Amino acid sequence: MRWYSGAMKKLLLGIAILGLLVATGFSAPPAAPVFPDLTLMPVTGAKPVQLSSFRGRPVLIDFWATWCPPCRVELPELQKLYNELGKRGLTVAAINVDRTPVAVGPFLKAMKLSLPVFRVDLRVLGELGIRALPTSVLLDSEGRVNRVYQGYSPEMAQDLRSRIVSLLPKHGGGRHQGRPGAPAGS
Repeated sequence: MRWYSGAMKKLLLGIAILGLLVATGFSAPPAAPVFPDLTLMPVTGAKPVQLSSFRGRPVLIDFWATWCPPCRVELPELQKLYNELGKRGLTVAAINVDRTPVAVGPFLKAMKLSLPVFRVDLRVLGELGIRALPTSVLLDSEGRVNRVYQGYSPEMAQDLRSRIVSLLPKHGGGRHQGRPGAPAGS
């Protein structure tokens, strides 16, 4: 009987400790924040779209400028991601932050870039805390921040690609069909 009561005490103590661990240290991490719903103005002059219109698909937002040397290296890599993974559900929103957008069109043409390029009210940069270029923000299909990258490196590009692939739907494209990177109805 003594063995039984000692074993029972250990079992009850183990259950209590497990309960405390589950309640404190092993609980689910808090959900990542939802990225603000920006108004994106296409550089093509098309009507503005809301970032939230891309929900249902992973979204890569990239803040860049024509005068930024790392941006010039990163943008062709983003174009490759857009070409390869856009059909599988990735949306790309390359947001140009030049003070004057006059050089953007010729820059895109010279760099042979066709990924979706937008502008935003430049006051948004300060509100979002964007202090380095390029800055890339990867959102999941619910608009929650998965990862923020400042600057560019080949290692960052590899990590970004693997994270994007992990967020893509396993079968076919995302909720929005049509042109990759475009909201429904465009």
